[in-house]
Amino acid sequence: MAEDKMDAKTQKTERQRARDYADAMSSLYIRKKDPVCFQCGSTRNVQCGHLFPRGLSLRLRWDERNLWSQCAYHNNIHEMNSKPMEAMVEILKGKEWLESLRAEMNEFTDLTNEEIREIGRKYKRMSEEL
Repeated sequence: MAEDKMDAKTQKTERQRARDYADAMSSLYIRKKDPVCFQCGSTRNVQCGHLFPRGLSLRLRWDERNLWSQCAYHNNIHEMNSKPMEAMVEILKGKEWLESLRAEMNEFTDLTNEEIREIGRKYKRMSEEL
């Protein structure tokens, strides 16, 4: 596939570079928009956490509804046990909202490298506007 040519310097494909860019820009936006952990209020080492794992669904990987500012502690805990974060989101957004997002996770979505880069550019613009 022409879109997945390997870069000799970085050993990354076009797809990997596009994904890394979209990940970095969406993370920057979320952390800039909400610079505190939504679970405990900490402002130390805030990261962009994914309610549903980013590797499970391209549909939700960069969906703002799935992205939450978390301190490193809560983000790491979430990787081992998603229930506390899901419970907190359910309190904030409601059970129907949570279940609707969960259902979307199972819907197949394929994106081109250019569409992924455009997601990154969108989040970069949004971050610059904050």
